Amino acid sequence: METQTEAEGRAGAGSGAGRTSVLRRLLPRRTAERRPRETGPLGTDPRRPGARRPTALLALGAAALLLAGVSVVLLCRALDVDGVTPVPQLLAFLPWLLVPAGAGLAFAALARWRTGVVWGVLALAVTGWFCRPYGDAAAPDGPAAAQVRVLTSNVEYGGATEELIRAVVREKPDLVFVQECDLRCSGALERRLGERFPHRSLVEATGAEGSAILSRYPLRRTAGVRGTLGMPGAVADVEGHAVRLQLAHPMPPVPGGVGLWRSELDGLRDEAAGAGAGAEAATDRDTATGTDTRTDTDTRTRTRTGTGKATVTRTDTGTGIRTERNPGTDQPTILAGDFNAGQDHAAFRRILDTGLRDSTRLAGGTRTPTWPASTAPPLGTQIDHVLVSRHFAARDARFLDLAHTDHRSLVVDLTLHSTLHSGKGR
Repeated sequence: METQTEAEGRAGAGSGAGRTSVLRRLLPRRTAERRPRETGPLGTDPRRPGARRPTALLALGAAALLLAGVSVVLLCRALDVDGVTPVPQLLAFLPWLLVPAGAGLAFAALARWRTGVVWGVLALAVTGWFCRPYGDAAAPDGPAAAQVRVLTSNVEYGGATEELIRAVVREKPDLVFVQECDLRCSGALERRLGERFPHRSLVEATGAEGSAILSRYPLRRTAGVRGTLGMPGAVADVEGHAVRLQLAHPMPPVPGGVGLWRSELDGLRDEAAGAGAGAEAATDRDTATGTDTRTDTDTRTRTRTGTGKATVTRTDTGTGIRTERNPGTDQPTILAGDFNAGQDHAAFRRILDTGLRDSTRLAGGTRTPTWPASTAPPLGTQIDHVLVSRHFAARDARFLDLAHTDHRSLVVDLTLHSTLHSGKGR
């Protein structure tokens, strides 16, 4: 006879089997409920192949827009052209293209857009490549002949004149290039710094058109470079060596004015190459531009341009005014001022291609922002330069922050080396 214990065991087994059967029926359903929904890249619906969620579309669109904009600027840089607005303005800040290029790469990765990821990596690499310094930096040949300190400053319509005078007294430069030196500025420089700099080449004018070259060394005037703003030139006698001096201040590349900006930079390039306006003797009449030039008995040369604005170009040498024929690129040359351009502009690189070198790079620095002064450094671009011929080495370059101007000033310590064609005794 079956015992009570055996009966209870069979009943328990039957009950357990029943529970197992119920669990087996329920488990697949609950597992299916917990299984995550299959999706494609960034939420692509598998039931609609190729379809993307709005977030993916936004990321892809942002990546394409950013990378396309960066690529247009980089393409112009690679083709050695400045293009049209807004390309020249963006080229001035080329290193900052790393920001939109990096953002485009991030958006492409977020959208899982493989082509965009490759595009972004290439944009970053090309931008980094173009950030390298441009031009030659080889040391000059020959023994050292003279030490020359140069200061260049844009005083913004004369507003920083007092700060400039204090900086000149403190820094004790041998040559000073001043841009946007209005009539009040030129008068103050003559009164306050006349004893320090007895030799001057000035374009006396109102507003931004005025400019000045101040020198401890005797000067001989050249015709300079014709432009909307004053760009005087001279030849300095530096310890018996003739050194060409040219102030640079072309118009900025504002929308609608890129052609004029490029043309005036080309004029500086021609002057650097020895084929510019300064290479020819000054005449009483310039038939190409219709400019009337006459020299008064007080050694001032008055020029009336097509704009109807009269300017005065004057050189004080103590020995009278002489007109100098530009002897070309074999002569030591200093080209300094506000170029409104940097190494990423094709028009500026053409100036460097004449053989001139950026003294900031020679001194071991590069791409130190000078404009706008309110954010530089760290934000900004270097458009103020002291360019020198192969006859010079740069020992030091430093930037000064002056109040009441949107430019930083640049002070460079140069060493003039005596070479076979240094222009000595000319």
